[in-house]
Amino acid sequence: MTIYNHTLTHWLSGTRFIGLIFLLTGVFSILGPDLIDGLEESSRSSWVGPAFISFGLIVMNTYKGTLIDLKNKKFKVYSALAGLKRGTWQDLPELKEVHIGSITEKSTNLPNGISPTFSGNTTAHFLLLMTGAAQAVLSLQFKKAPKAEQAAILISEALELPVKQAP
Repeated sequence: MTIYNHTLTHWLSGTRFIGLIFLLTGVFSILGPDLIDGLEESSRSSWVGPAFISFGLIVMNTYKGTLIDLKNKKFKVYSALAGLKRGTWQDLPELKEVHIGSITEKSTNLPNGISPTFSGNTTAHFLLLMTGAAQAVLSLQFKKAPKAEQAAILISEALELPVKQAP
């Protein structure tokens, strides 16, 4: 594997969830007259349904990520719209080590009268590609520690760098 693709996406939050709602609304718009007795089929559902399904699929496939070309030592931070990745390839500077670590923060959801208010501790696991000047060139965030560890091993072996715990 010469290109490592990292995205931090969650299916039940953000734009992916909104896209899923549009997709399900489109399906219900098409199937509604068949599922509900007394609901007449109109010409509106024949164009609204496919439009909502198409828009939902586009929104569900809109995300951000990072590509790392391990063979040519380049990286690209990209935005994907409908799955098409846009960004510019940049050369990786001389890297010295890969740092892996985690940070725990208290997260709160502001009360807005609509969604429930939750608070609690959330842990984010991260991987840093470090230069000799102790500067992070890239920071990759993960929800689960094993995924961060797998990425650290893969990247460090491909780039021949040591892995260290972040301070």
